[in-house]
Parts: sequence; C-alpha cells; structure tokens
Amino acid sequence: MVTPVIVRQRGEADIDACVEMALAVHERDGYPLYLPTDLHAFVVSADALAAWGAERSGEILGHVALHRRSAAPILAVAGKVLRQPPSRLGVVARLFVSPSAHRSGAGRALLDVASRDAAARGLWPILDVATGLHAAIAMYEKCGWKRIGELTVRFGEDTSLDEFVYRGPVSLKVSSCPVGVPPELGARRAVSRAQSVNIPKFDVGGPWPETHDGMADEILPKCG
Repeated sequence: MVTPVIVRQRGEADIDACVEMALAVHERDGYPLYLPTDLHAFVVSADALAAWGAERSGEILGHVALHRRSAAPILAVAGKVLRQPPSRLGVVARLFVSPSAHRSGAGRALLDVASRDAAARGLWPILDVATGLHAAIAMYEKCGWKRIGELTVRFGEDTSLDEFVYRGPVSLKVSSCPVGVPPELGARRAVSRAQSVNIPKFDVGGPWPETHDGMADEILPKCG
C-alpha cells in the first residue's frame, strides 16, 4: 500500500530540508525563476501568515506559505476583479514540490490547504505565476483556480516578466456586501464576476523587491 502524503504546519526542523528542496526545484523546474541570494529568507518570510510542509514517511516533499501581500500590481489586478481591498486578499506563495515527488499529489494537497486557510481567515486566496511555468499553471487550473488577470512586469529597459494572476476556488462569505444582500449571495456574485470578466492585461515597471518568485508572490528582478 502506498503511504499517503500528509500536509502539516512547517516546523523549524523542516527549514533546512525546504531550502535544499527549493534549490533542487530551481535547478530542475526553473522555480524560482531568479534564484534569491538568501534562500533561507525566501522560504522563511516574515510576511507569512502560515506555512506548511507535505511529508510522506517522515520525508518533506513540498512546501507552501500564505502571505499577507504581494507586489502592488498583483494586488491591484486581483482587488479590481474581486472588488476587495488588499487586506482581504491572501497570497498563496512559495509553493514547490521535490522533483522526486512529482505526481505524488503533494502539490495539490498543499495548494488546497493554503487556499482553505485563507478562506478561513476571511481572505480571498490569490496567486501569481510566470506564464512560462506551464506545469504549475496546469495544476492550478485542474484544481479549480481561475485566471483573472495578466500583466507584464518590466525591470529596467531590457528585462520583463509576463505573469498570470489567479484566484482560488474557495467561495468566501463576503462581509462587505451591499446592505440587504446576504453574504452567501455576495460571495457567489463575486465569484461569478471573477469567472466571466474579460482578463485584463497590464504593463508595469519595476524595480521590485528581491523576493518575487514569479509563481505566487511579490515581483522581483526576481524569482518563481
């Protein structure tokens, strides 16, 4: 019988393994797109509301975090489509899975836990992903994530990064509904808007913080 993958809160003892895994993922899959100088700080962000690890038989297979924020252009795109202020958005970030654990279900399990945690906090789960990360994009869409925007981030005159913005599949009880509209109905209307809206495309310039990962957070001269 195959040992199941378990998702749990990331502990201090997991960090070194997660840092090594992030390096292996970068070398094999190109995420993060630009390798941060400090991988430890990349994995352990002060901006994280929570972080989880996926494990099987005691071995760490993957990692994900939920962040308070992303780059301003990402939050602007998501906020405009979902009609939510930045404080009501939860950014799924630092999602990576060991090359040896592809197709194990760890990525989907981590994505599900992070998005549900955001919903439980009253936050709309969102993420951003470089348009060239096709495997990650396919997984998001199979898991019910909806593309709500596209933008090009420019770093100086010669470098740019094309990204998609996604919102998670979890419907929230939106407390900021118009008077007389039940929260459940307001949530359904917001989800409907995100599904039917014409995907906007933006072109924004840097520079951005060195923590962007081109997959689910800020935008840097970068990451993935």
